Amino acid sequence: MVEDSLEKVATLYLKLMQAYDNTHFLDEEGNKFIAEQFTKDFVVKVDAHSNSPIFTEDLRQLAFNLYKAKAIDQESLLDLLEPPMKQLLKDKLKKRQQQQAAQPQEAPTNKGKEPPELKAVG
Repeated sequence: MVEDSLEKVATLYLKLMQAYDNTHFLDEEGNKFIAEQFTKDFVVKVDAHSNSPIFTEDLRQLAFNLYKAKAIDQESLLDLLEPPMKQLLKDKLKKRQQQQAAQPQEAPTNKGKEPPELKAVG
């Protein structure tokens, strides 16, 4: 099976990274780490069916349905869809959200409506 061969290659590649690569990575909390800090007892698993066109389309549909139902936010939608330049899109999204949060909230206006009728009191 293709998955078995890919798992062996990926596991070997990561073991080589542990031995020879001192590239610093960041975890989700922003902490730096290197591959050598991984456990030595591991096997990389490859799930090749996730790249099949049918599975991919099902995942896209599920992602959009979850977003429409407000079960996930825009960033999670990008994570599920895996578009090209995903990190750039996520950075732009965060910047746009920060700009919107910094803007004062506008009061609702009566666009296209007639002003309320004023009546004299007394």
